[in-house]
Amino acid sequence: TVHQIVEYSANHLEEANGLINILAGCISPQPALVTEGPIFIGVDVGTANVVSVAVDRDGVPLAGEITRARVVKEGIIVNYFEAVHIVQSHIESLSRRLGRKPDIGASAIPPGTEMGNIKVTRNILEAAGLEVKKIVDEPTAASLVLGFRDGVVVDVGGGTTGISILENGKVIYTG
Repeated sequence: TVHQIVEYSANHLEEANGLINILAGCISPQPALVTEGPIFIGVDVGTANVVSVAVDRDGVPLAGEITRARVVKEGIIVNYFEAVHIVQSHIESLSRRLGRKPDIGASAIPPGTEMGNIKVTRNILEAAGLEVKKIVDEPTAASLVLGFRDGVVVDVGGGTTGISILENGKVIYTG
């Protein structure tokens, strides 16, 4: 029923907001949360900022780094070397804060930029010393975190805003 869908969505939104609040508490220079298991890194090379977040096996944020940058224009990476330098710096800082080096990474890219950005983003993460497990488009990443397969994702970024419609977990329209 519609009521069940709304309740399900509200619960996932509350969970996502809870994760955002945890992340806000562990952005540099705040102390990192400690974990015994594997550490994964998510990297967002964005229009206004580059953000790197270390998470545990359950996706709970442990530590994060954010650097203002102008390495992306209209969703396309235009300064590869600066992006690599920033991500390398993030990995070094996260390694110090976590007491060990994370080595598995993932990233998301703006929809409609897959042709050039997947390879460039993978190269940036690999140049920073990460083994890249996944690169997906941002609306798909948002739908995975929020737990829905059908709906609309509005991505208000530092330089662009995108609207994507998802059906059965796939982006069918972007504007």
